Amino acid sequence: MTVEQAAATVPLATAEVGSPGGIYLGYDPVAGRPVRYDPTEAPRDSRPSAVLVAGTLGSGKTVAAEAIAHAALLRGSLVIDFDPKPDHRLFELPELAGEAELLELSAAPEHRGRLDPLAIGLPELREELASSYLLELLRDPPPSWEVAIDRAVRDAVRAGEQSLGRVIARLRESGDAAARDAAEALEVVSDFGLARLGFAEEEAAA
Repeated sequence: MTVEQAAATVPLATAEVGSPGGIYLGYDPVAGRPVRYDPTEAPRDSRPSAVLVAGTLGSGKTVAAEAIAHAALLRGSLVIDFDPKPDHRLFELPELAGEAELLELSAAPEHRGRLDPLAIGLPELREELASSYLLELLRDPPPSWEVAIDRAVRDAVRAGEQSLGRVIARLRESGDAAARDAAEALEVVSDFGLARLGFAEEEAAA
């Protein structure tokens, strides 16, 4: 959908632009009035709080998103700002010194394992997160692989291991042919692009 097509649906969705109060984002070029955004308005009215920021190149989408994020930070909210380009600069604001942390997530070898679910997941969710992540990466694996992976993840969690590398090792060392086949497939995936983020080395096991 183009920006023009999205804009054409606005009269069908709402009769107002922006909120009565809140963060100043810009102005309405038709009415010449300021446009504000109040992130608490939708929850108060039992409406979805999701926001679509659409616009052409250079129209201010990033600035608007950062203004909303900055206001949330000032209210004491926890903000996670995904910056794929990267062109966001929230962490450079002097008033956020010591409060904002820049975490780079790339396929570089030094970032391997930063998102390993066995290392960073909540203890009560690690097993489910790890199994779901591995099965999603394999894209419709055979049922025998699913059973083998679930078993290896369960055993790794019970042993206190905190690395998906250890899960692959358990599959590789298994006497079950399906487990070894799953290990071979996961070894290939685990060293491919951004998938490296989810696989800490075997040495990372606790």
